[in-house]
Amino acid sequence: MDALRRAFLWNAADHASGARCLVAWARVGRAKSEGGVGLRDLATQNTCLLLKMLHRLHSPASRWATWVWAELNGQSLLCPSSCRLAGVHGRPLRALLPLYHALTRVQVKDGRRTSFWHDWWLPCGLLNAASPALHSHTTCAEATVLRVREFGLDPVLVPCGVGRW
Repeated sequence: MDALRRAFLWNAADHASGARCLVAWARVGRAKSEGGVGLRDLATQNTCLLLKMLHRLHSPASRWATWVWAELNGQSLLCPSSCRLAGVHGRPLRALLPLYHALTRVQVKDGRRTSFWHDWWLPCGLLNAASPALHSHTTCAEATVLRVREFGLDPVLVPCGVGRW
């Protein structure tokens, strides 16, 4: 898409060679205050819009979020096998979940939507980053805080005596 934008900007055609380009494309993408034209990078803009969609998914006031959580039926967004948020739209959202989790903090409330390992709900940060050795023994990466609170930590960890070495 950027190649088409570049070609159209320089010569209103479907292809532009380097000889016709008057300014480096990286400079065109800079803000006007920095001497550029102010065109946005489409990949960065797409990532930002998908992160915004993930944020709305975690917003209690969103009707769309209410519908998605009902479709998931208590499953985690990280669970690719059982969640209906798969396919063309679900994969990019799931791919951005680690970035979203690293950027945001969570209020646990009932724990249904809070990932035990991947959400920032403890003062130490993400539990998988704070305790990588413990996380390496998990059998359920998509465990929620509610699930661990109800059933304990044992069901989500490798049983004693079973090594992963």
